[in-house]
Amino acid sequence: MAEDIQHRICSKNSNMNMDFTAEIYNEALIMIEDLCLQLANKVINQLGTPSPNRSAAASFDVELHREQ
Repeated sequence: MAEDIQHRICSKNSNMNMDFTAEIYNEALIMIEDLCLQLANKVINQLGTPSPNRSAAASFDVELHREQ
């Protein structure tokens, strides 16, 4: 998932040399947590994985739109 997110961001910014960031990994964790909620009706930390920072993801989206 993180690779897909990185590819999407690189394509939007026309920068194919972007490294993985904490924000990319956080967005992947959010997607995984959403799947956990749909499939098991549990948040990700109930399954033994750290929870994503949803407020950081919102800030990252604002920053990404600002760059475009």
